[in-house]
Amino acid sequence: MSKGIEIVNQALEMLKKGDFETYETLLDDNMHFKMIGQTILSGETHNKKEFLSTVGKLMDYLEAPIQLQVREVIDGGDTVVSIAQGKSISKKGEAYNNEYCHVWKVKNNKIVELTEYLDTEMLAQLLCK
Repeated sequence: MSKGIEIVNQALEMLKKGDFETYETLLDDNMHFKMIGQTILSGETHNKKEFLSTVGKLMDYLEAPIQLQVREVIDGGDTVVSIAQGKSISKKGEAYNNEYCHVWKVKNNKIVELTEYLDTEMLAQLLCK
């Protein structure tokens, strides 16, 4: 098992537990984040602060953090892919259950890059409510 998959598995475990403080320690200060699509949250960030701000904006629409159910993690050394389903409830009381594919890049035991692929139509519907 590569060091990359160890770091990503730790990050996923912290997200599942809701331990965001520990999760943040795994992120490089200059991490790059990209969310695909054309939603108001889609695009790129270029440091941890911007990334966490984007996550915070998403949380403005949800009653609780997204609960991830990881289905598969693929070890590619410094590049790791995770496939998961996320479940939450919108502030309007509607289910927000999305599918995710995350591509993680790890360097020097820190997450330096994260690309998120998801159902952007479902995300857009959440953001329009």
